[in-house]
Amino acid sequence: MLSTIRKDAQFVKGDTGFTLIEVMIAMVIFAIGILGVFALQTGSIRGNTSARGVTDIALIATDRLEMLRSLPYDDPALAAGVYVLNQASDRADNNYNGEIDEDVPADETGPLTIQYTVISDWPIERTKTVTVTVTHAGASVRKQVTMQQIIPLII
Repeated sequence: MLSTIRKDAQFVKGDTGFTLIEVMIAMVIFAIGILGVFALQTGSIRGNTSARGVTDIALIATDRLEMLRSLPYDDPALAAGVYVLNQASDRADNNYNGEIDEDVPADETGPLTIQYTVISDWPIERTKTVTVTVTHAGASVRKQVTMQQIIPLII
């Protein structure tokens, strides 16, 4: 039966299948598409990593601001001034090794710095404006998050 079908079918020159050139061109087009998807994936990973870094420093800034907000209004840590925290005692993992404030202070150095500013009686009397700034000074990118809170004197 197979031989009968072949006898009855009439092949026109050029309708016998794909040529090697056509297959190679299709492979090149496919490869260019795959490279585009790879570039998008790489950019996505880079963006997610950057967003995670910003989220980490925002969390540290929020934690520090909440800690300062929980202090009594007349606490010495809330006296007017600018405070740059020592990395060995700032309660943050400055070098991303999973340990907060290691036993050996020299081991707790890294790209994170935490500072806060307290301004008394601004914007109104009997308030303190606390601004916390956390900076990540990486090898190629510097990221910074600043948060501000007004703490009132509750009578």
